[in-house]
Amino acid sequence: NLGKSVSIGSTLQIDSAEIWVGMLNITVMERTPSNYSDTPTVSMALVSGSGAAIGETFRIQLDAQIPANTEGDFELEVLMPYNDSAPQGKVCKVSIIQTGANIPCINDPEVMYVSSDGGDINDRAVWEIGRISNFGHVDTAEDPDANLVRFEIVGQLLNHSASVVGDNLWVTAGLRFGADNMWVGQHALVTLDSAVVSANDTTPEFNLTYLFGDDNVHIGASTVVVYEITTKPGIVYRPMD
Repeated sequence: NLGKSVSIGSTLQIDSAEIWVGMLNITVMERTPSNYSDTPTVSMALVSGSGAAIGETFRIQLDAQIPANTEGDFELEVLMPYNDSAPQGKVCKVSIIQTGANIPCINDPEVMYVSSDGGDINDRAVWEIGRISNFGHVDTAEDPDANLVRFEIVGQLLNHSASVVGDNLWVTAGLRFGADNMWVGQHALVTLDSAVVSANDTTPEFNLTYLFGDDNVHIGASTVVVYEITTKPGIVYRPMD
């Protein structure tokens, strides 16, 4: 109910001993966001440099400034460059790495990584993010990033006969918002180096170690196990489970 005060509490216990208790009161206020008819301001930029060598990874940041006092459903789609019936890049990861003070918690649904031609290389990512709201409590004059949702796209350039040193390869991203609106942008990647020659040994190396200590773990205690995969240069691996 509007105007009602609700409490959020937390306690910290060790065994049966309560050592800390905290509580905050929150008053329910009215909020009337408009239907999503506004357009976010979106931009793309490489994190560093102007491109990548074949076989190297690159990172692109996609910034979306969400208008204040709005909410709507969002979906992000990423496409790697494609030529002669084969992809010239693959998508490694798409994630949200920063949200502003006006953006509440965003659900983190699984990103769908797929091959646009049904092959083994995932050159396309589709992320149905869901609802993003902007409560508009903080003015951008006070905090320029208050309305920001920052995405990071990690990709890799592949060894492709059409990839020539010095040429531009284009990464495409589309941000769908509301019912029928989409922002579409592209960013150029300069091919910086010649293709990497694959090694004869293509099998990755696997290693399982303890982060600290050994295999002696006391009852009730915890341990951390690190699983490392070392890949070979110039190799494109199929998805691993």
